[in-house]
Amino acid sequence: MHLENKISLIIEQKFFEYFGDLDVGNEFNLKFLKEIKKRIKNKNKKLIDHSDIVRLYA
Repeated sequence: MHLENKISLIIEQKFFEYFGDLDVGNEFNLKFLKEIKKRIKNKNKKLIDHSDIVRLYA
């Protein structure tokens, strides 16, 4: 194992030790992502361009 990989693993382990599992409670995010993917696949609905949203709500 290379030094960079070892350092990365140690940092990840320490981060987990201090902050816990960041994926806990991530069910909402996974559900949200599935819904977004479903909407993107639906070609019948118009998608709003990001610049239009910024112009309208910024």
